[in-house]
Formats: sequence, structure tokens, C-alpha cells
Amino acid sequence: MPAGSVHRGEVYLLELARSGGSLRKTRPVVVVQNELGNRYSGETIVAAVRDPHGGRMLPIFVPVSTGEGGLTKDSIIDAGHLVTVAMNRLGTPLGKLSATTIANLDKALKVSLALS
Repeated sequence: MPAGSVHRGEVYLLELARSGGSLRKTRPVVVVQNELGNRYSGETIVAAVRDPHGGRMLPIFVPVSTGEGGLTKDSIIDAGHLVTVAMNRLGTPLGKLSATTIANLDKALKVSLALS
């Protein structure tokens, strides 16, 4: 994907590789980089989306209901799992998150990155 075609809050599929291994998993990710960076850079910053697993909800997790952003099941955005990726590695676009979920993600990112 060329710079400028990716927007904050959009959900894409991305093949994530385990560091140092050959095991790969394709999972949804949410673009968290600002619009200026997305317009001029060939890379973007994404947060991983994963199963809630019924575990403890940490302040760096944002719940997302089935259907929102094109997700096929209830999920959480993990603001503690951020990755910088080349835009051309982003796979199928799934959808866009609601303004409310993006606002909740902003709060989780502030906690994760210790921003006030």
C-alpha cells in the first residue's frame, strides 16, 4: 500500500512472525500512527488485535465487539503490542473502528507508553 492510503483506526490483516523463529500467524492489527506519518512515510505503527481469552482486562487492553472494524469475533486491542511495519506488508483491509473505540485506544496507548 502506498503512503497516504492507510489511515488511523483502520483494521488490516498482517502476518506477524515470532522473533527468531519460522512460525507465522496472520492476525488483525489496528493502525495507530498519526495521519501525517501515514501520509508521508512508507511505514506505519500498528497494535495487535487478539482473543480476550477470558483473562484479566488490563488498562492497556481495549475490548472490541464482533462486527466492529470488520472483526469476526469479540477481541481486544493490545496497546502493549505495537509494531512498526512497512505499509506494503499490510494485508486485507477489514474495516474501521468507531470514534469511541479509537478514543478508548488513545487512553490505553497513554497508559502503555506512560504518557500523561
